[in-house]
Amino acid sequence: MLASTSDGEKQPFKIIEIPLNKFKDEVIPHHRLTFQKYKVSLEKYINENNYNGIQKELRQKNNVTHQLKSLIYELDSLKNQVRESEVEKFDKNAVSLGDEIHKLVRDYLDLEIVARSKLKYYADHNLEDDTENLTLNNCQLELEDDFIDLKLYDEQRQLQRIENLNRDIQDVHHILKTFTSSPKNKSSW
Repeated sequence: MLASTSDGEKQPFKIIEIPLNKFKDEVIPHHRLTFQKYKVSLEKYINENNYNGIQKELRQKNNVTHQLKSLIYELDSLKNQVRESEVEKFDKNAVSLGDEIHKLVRDYLDLEIVARSKLKYYADHNLEDDTENLTLNNCQLELEDDFIDLKLYDEQRQLQRIENLNRDIQDVHHILKTFTSSPKNKSSW
């Protein structure tokens, strides 16, 4: 975590706005284009049943997602440099950039799930040999099944988040009930 600095040492938003605009105009579009190329390449390898190509793309994905996570850190660093009185203005401009970066990371992870399921399928059916091909219809059905599985996985993640939130709410209620029922706390009110 960066050390906090006094407001006098922090930058006005106008200066911090320059790197934010670079994020918006150059960095995010570059990573969107990189994702589209990655997606096309991965889909091509999946359609060709190219086991080695899929593995190569998955290794590349790890580098790109690391870069995207670094961009999120850079946004946080920029926020720490802006004057306290202008943090709200910074947030207004940076939230959409952070959301876009998070969306790209999720998109990469979603594609990775599809690719890894393909790798598992190839391993289970001894299709690691690039020369053996499935028909286009089989590939399409497999992709549809993978996307259904992806949707189910996403719904399970949402359900897990809701369950965790409910547990947190129950914990807060329990703490509040314990706090309000304590005789020491009642006398201090």
